[in-house]
Amino acid sequence: MGIGLMPSLWCSVADVQTAFEVWVHARRWGRVPFLVGLGANINAVFKDGQTALDVATRAEDWEGVHVLAGLKPSVNTHFQDRSTVAKVVGEEKWNLILEIIDAGADVNMPVNDGCDTVLHLACRSKCQLTVIEQLLQKGADPNAKS
Repeated sequence: MGIGLMPSLWCSVADVQTAFEVWVHARRWGRVPFLVGLGANINAVFKDGQTALDVATRAEDWEGVHVLAGLKPSVNTHFQDRSTVAKVVGEEKWNLILEIIDAGADVNMPVNDGCDTVLHLACRSKCQLTVIEQLLQKGADPNAKS
């Protein structure tokens, strides 16, 4: 019997992962754009319930967040707990915040248990004024109440 004729002998259904999922969990970010370019679903929900952006964010792998944000994932759909934006804001990774917003994140979405938006948190932080200006240019509501 040749290799590949009976894959069920080597792995169970529970073990099946796509190449994309394997590379994401291995955090091989340089290879991810290649697979996405060939049709891998950037928004795929893996067997553990996470998306690629979930994996990078929860691991605090900012290189991965940067690479994935550039591939324009659906950042508002899969993050009902707001983990990506909230975690990146909590780390004050302002350049990544701007990249995630460019990828489509709702700039006025509450990012913590209260009603704070990214703009509220930026104003409370010691970030540079240029970050606040960029948030406003990207549609942040200066009249939103926290």
